[in-house]
Parts: sequence; C-alpha cells; structure tokens
Amino acid sequence: MSNDTNYTIRIKIDEERTLDLERFLNQALHEYGPISREDGIVIYKHLRNLGPACAGRYEKDVEVILQEVAAQFPGTYIEMSWKDEYGQEGSDTFYENPDSDDGSESEKECPDHVDLGVAERFLENPDEIDLSGASTIDDDAAEVLAKHTGDLRLSGLTELSDAAAESLSKHKDGLELNGLTELSDAAAESLFKYQGTLSLSGLTELSDAAAEALAKHEGDLWLDGLAELSDAAAEALSHKDGTICDEDPSEWVEPFRE
Repeated sequence: MSNDTNYTIRIKIDEERTLDLERFLNQALHEYGPISREDGIVIYKHLRNLGPACAGRYEKDVEVILQEVAAQFPGTYIEMSWKDEYGQEGSDTFYENPDSDDGSESEKECPDHVDLGVAERFLENPDEIDLSGASTIDDDAAEVLAKHTGDLRLSGLTELSDAAAESLSKHKDGLELNGLTELSDAAAESLFKYQGTLSLSGLTELSDAAAEALAKHEGDLWLDGLAELSDAAAEALSHKDGTICDEDPSEWVEPFRE
C-alpha cells in the first residue's frame, strides 16, 4: 500500500476499556487520536503515512497493529477501511473471540489483595496472574512488583501507601493506577520519579503540593479524571515537560483556569 493511504478505523469495545484502548493506540500511532467516542464506539479517521517506517515505535503496518489490538482486547470488534492516492481501496475486520481460546484466561489467578506471595508468583509467571482487580497491596509486595519488566496494571487499587508508592516508582515501562481517587503529597513526591507512562486517571483532585510534584514527571502522565484544580496546581502542571492526557500541558490545564 502507498504511504499516502487514508484509513478509517471503527472500534466497538466495552466502554470500561476505551481508555486503555486509546492508550494502546496512542503509543502505536503517536499523535493521532480518535475523532469521536460514543457508547463504546471509538473512531479514528484519516490516519496517513502509516507504513512500516511511519507507524511509531512499533514499526508495523496498521493492519498488524490492529491485529495486536484484537489480541490485547478480546471481544473487541474492529472495522478498518482504506483508500490510497491512486484510488485503490479496501477494508478488513479484526476480532478475537474470548471464548475460543484454550481457557487459559479463565484459569488465571485473580487476587483481591496482593501480598508478598502473590507478587512473587506474578514476577515468576506474569501470564498466570491478573493483578488488575486487586484493591489493596502490601508494601513488601509493591517492592517485589517494581522488578517486573513490562506494563504493570494495578487499576483495581483503591488505596496506596506512601511506602508502596515509593517502591512502585522504581518500576519502568508503564504503570496504571487508575483506581486511585486520591493521592497523598508524599506518594506524588515518589511517583514523579517514575520512568515511564504513569496513568492516574481515577484522581478527581490534586493538592497544590501533589500537582507540583507530578509536574516534575518526565514521561507521559494521564490525569484525565480531574474535575477541579486550584490556580496554583494548574500553573504547576502547565510547565510539565512531555504530555498530559496526550496534550500539551499548558493547553490541557487552561480550562481549569476559567
């Protein structure tokens, strides 16, 4: 296919997973975001110049990226159509039935609490344990999980001690803590040191001190659940390097100043 190909991608997904899906595609497609989101339908359009040399760090065709999406989000239905500069066009669909595998997903251990034993088993066999539903974590377990290589999805956590935050800040790659609705100043002071994408989409507010600390984070930062920010917090975040919610920080915090 020509590099001047336009793509339209229509994705039907469980509404609770749309944010994770967008993060996955934003990493693969970088600056391109969806043109609309409604009732579990996410639509991307006019994604140009996405051949193997242009599709971000994946260095893969759009078709291959969408196959990865289907594998990453079983049960998600994807329709993709394309048209190139010569008038050629086509379409394809991508879907993986979650009920058609070998049952390994249903056999995963899904703990409600992450203690040291769970953390050690996860570190040894991460494909056999799903930590995303755990609501609490012990401090020594967090210290072990910091050694994990790859994304660490802990969005079920509803609380995080300062000691656990300090340990998790040493993890790399990607850290999801979307279940947290509040974050202590000390935890924020630890997490700003995190070297990777940090997702805190469940936070609805931030203290001035926490905002000032997170503004020092050097990777992508997801804070799209915030409902209010003080002028001081908005000012601090506006100077952050990198991105906030896939946008320039100075532009993202502007509505909070109005």
